[in-house]
Amino acid sequence: MSNVKQVEQLLGFFDAPEEERGYSVLGSFSPADAMAAEHYQGLGLHAGDCVQCGHCDSRCPFSVAQSARMQEIAAYFGR
Repeated sequence: MSNVKQVEQLLGFFDAPEEERGYSVLGSFSPADAMAAEHYQGLGLHAGDCVQCGHCDSRCPFSVAQSARMQEIAAYFGR
């Protein structure tokens, strides 16, 4: 989120009746926004620290290749 209008739009979701809630707005805020970048930079470890052991891949209940995602995330954030 980068401005007040986006915050108001997101918070309006909670005041809307169930039948009027547009869940698509929740996906309109990309992980590239300033808050996500700041949070990521403040983490003790970053995606670039992943040693590609594959342990998380075999344990993921959603069958997501986490080790591949770590490479993408490290490239995106530069660490």
